[in-house]
Amino acid sequence: MRRSKCWLSASSLSSEEFRMCLSNRGVGLASKRLQSTPGNPRATEGRRWAENIKAAAVILLALLLAPLTHAGAWGEGSFENDDAADWVAECVNSNGTAQLVRAFDAVLKSDYIDSADGSAAIAAAEVVAAALGRPSAKLPPELRSWLQRQSLPAFAQLAPVASKVLVRIQDPKISELQQLWAEGDGGKWRAAVADLSARLGK
Repeated sequence: MRRSKCWLSASSLSSEEFRMCLSNRGVGLASKRLQSTPGNPRATEGRRWAENIKAAAVILLALLLAPLTHAGAWGEGSFENDDAADWVAECVNSNGTAQLVRAFDAVLKSDYIDSADGSAAIAAAEVVAAALGRPSAKLPPELRSWLQRQSLPAFAQLAPVASKVLVRIQDPKISELQQLWAEGDGGKWRAAVADLSARLGK
C-alpha cells in the first residue's frame, strides 16, 4: 500500500490506510504530493484540505481515546484497575497505616464516593485482610513484601473500619464504583467484594 493514496477520498481507503492518512506523516505526504504536482490548480485547496483533515483527526482521536484513558485497566479483582495500582505504588513507599487511613477517610467522609477513591479503599482493605492472615491470592508481591516490614497488629485493628468502608462502596446511592458495575455484568465484582468482607471478619 502506497501512502500517496492519502490524497484520495477517505471513503476509498481501508481502515488501515485511513489511520495512516490521519497520522502527521500521512497528511504531510498528501500535502507534499499536491504541492509537487506541476500546474495543479487545486494545490492550494488540497493543502487546506490536508490541514483540515489533520485538525479533525486530532479532535476525533481525542474523543475516541478519552473513555479508554479514563477507564484504563479494569477488572473485577481488587487490584485489577489503575487506581488500585496507583495506590499500591504510593503505599509501598510509605510506612505504617497512614496510606490506609487516608484511603478509608476518603470513603467515609464523602457524600459521594468516586470510583478512584472506592478502588483505592478496596485495595487498602485487602492490606488489612492480609494483616489478619487472610490475604488475597492476587495480593501484589511488592505489597506482600512491604507488609512483612510493618507492625501487623496496627493494621489488623483497622478491620472494623475497612468493613464499614466496603458497605459504603456497595451503596448504589453514593458509590460511583457500584453504579458503574451495575451498568454491566458486575456479578464477579460483587462476589470479590463479598469475599473481601468475609476475610475481614464481617
